[in-house]
Amino acid sequence: MSDTGERFAGTRPALRSSPRAVAVWASRWLIVIAAGWLLDLAGMPVAWLIGPMIAAVVLALRGTPPGPNPTFVFTGVQAVIGIALSASFSAAALEPLADHWHVMLLTIFLVLAISIAAGVALGRFAALDHATASLGTVPGGASGMVAMAEELDADPRIVAFMQYARVVIVVISIAILARIAGHEAESSLTLVEDDAPLTAFQQLLVAPLLALLGIWLGMRFRLPSGALIGSIIVGMVVGLLGWGPITFPPVVLAAAYLLLGTRVGSRFDPAVLRRIRDLLPWVLGFILLMTLVSAGLGWVLAEVTGIDIVTALLATSPGGMDGAMIAALDTGANVPLVLAVQISRLLLMVIAGPLLVRRLARWQAARTP
Repeated sequence: MSDTGERFAGTRPALRSSPRAVAVWASRWLIVIAAGWLLDLAGMPVAWLIGPMIAAVVLALRGTPPGPNPTFVFTGVQAVIGIALSASFSAAALEPLADHWHVMLLTIFLVLAISIAAGVALGRFAALDHATASLGTVPGGASGMVAMAEELDADPRIVAFMQYARVVIVVISIAILARIAGHEAESSLTLVEDDAPLTAFQQLLVAPLLALLGIWLGMRFRLPSGALIGSIIVGMVVGLLGWGPITFPPVVLAAAYLLLGTRVGSRFDPAVLRRIRDLLPWVLGFILLMTLVSAGLGWVLAEVTGIDIVTALLATSPGGMDGAMIAALDTGANVPLVLAVQISRLLLMVIAGPLLVRRLARWQAARTP
């Protein structure tokens, strides 16, 4: 594990076996679970990550963070999220790119280039290390960026704040625009679960095996964020072979998000909050800039290809894929097209991102006197 991972993964005192100690420990986790449930009830995107993270922040600032949160649990969480992110991948999901592949590909690279440039600029102007700034501004799967943060020597607390601040702002703005444009929500639109070749019970048996294979693959080839990227690669292969989608039940994914959010939130302290306060104007400014530039690219995409404006905006939005897909379902946008562009960008960034972040970090270190 990286130095940052070791610093953040510090061991906690062993839980005493007295009934009172067990009750205190259980009460903290009940608060964490309740926070996720309440945000899920309110319809918040990725509620089971954001809610527990907020609750863990509050508990940590009171000096009573939930725990323990060992490294092997984090490895499993990465693998579960990797399988979930790749569950919708298939050759059919990329078919909508065929008619206008050159325009779609150009928008994907432009959004990534703008995001990376924003991360470099943010790192320079806000005195933030390039690894944290880049992972915080990159429009990939937000949970994936947070999951790989500490293994790339980035600060997962600030990455989580930047990623989910952008997701919330983008999703809310797209929802408002969709209502103004007159798009109606689809009440029964779902993804491809009904076409899955395996039953829910069979998936429950197979998905953990795929996750374990992804962990092994990441360790065997020493991939950056190995459990996450190894599981994504395994899931992609399954999708391309036509055996998917295979994923974990929603309750397992919610638990993985909860554990990840709790791990990140437990590391907040007054010094980190002061750092976020100092960064807030810069972060919000860059989020606004990226949102406007991405909206401009979406408008160009709509004009060139003839697709509707809401679909184009969601395809190029700098929010996480989770938020974009939820917004697509709720606004009646072209879900397969949004899914195809978002998955293409996600896979490109999750696979190439760690190498790029490491290069940026080395470049920053070389320029630092």
